[in-house]
Amino acid sequence: MNPYNAWGSGDAQPPSVFGALPFTQQSGMLVYTFSYNTDVTNSIVLGLGNTAQFEVTTESGRYTLLKTPGAGGRAIALVEWGQPPQVEVRDYVVKQPVSSFLRLSQDRSHRIMFYRNRQFTWVPTGNAISVRFSHHTELLARISQNGRAITLEIAQSAAQAGMLYMCLISTILLQSGRSID
Repeated sequence: MNPYNAWGSGDAQPPSVFGALPFTQQSGMLVYTFSYNTDVTNSIVLGLGNTAQFEVTTESGRYTLLKTPGAGGRAIALVEWGQPPQVEVRDYVVKQPVSSFLRLSQDRSHRIMFYRNRQFTWVPTGNAISVRFSHHTELLARISQNGRAITLEIAQSAAQAGMLYMCLISTILLQSGRSID
């Protein structure tokens, strides 16, 4: 029996291709996994095909660097863990206090991030932290933790619009266990 014959008849369901295609849990989402031994501030960020896409290293507990992998890796973002902590994302965010980059809302229920004159909201939702355009329902990215790994799922459209680095550094900041205010 040819399983594709069913497509020609109007009364049969087409065969499932679930699992046969390289999609993630939600169509249109890219998945990055922070793999670490101690914490997210010293991790490898794995992408498609479980290949290293980024490295996160912390020097003497004072600086955390997000960079492309390898000895000659290009610096993408830097966190200085001073008082107050500072963040900088190369070509995207000038050095500023983390409390300005991820501002805590007045009711302390979510964090607000501005990027390219647009406001985004990071909100805890169940076991995850989700980011959306403020006052919109479209999910742009989600951070979740499972054992010794943290996962960032980001919409392809958000990544193409330049949000990937913002979401990567936000993941590090929000999952670091350090005071960011």
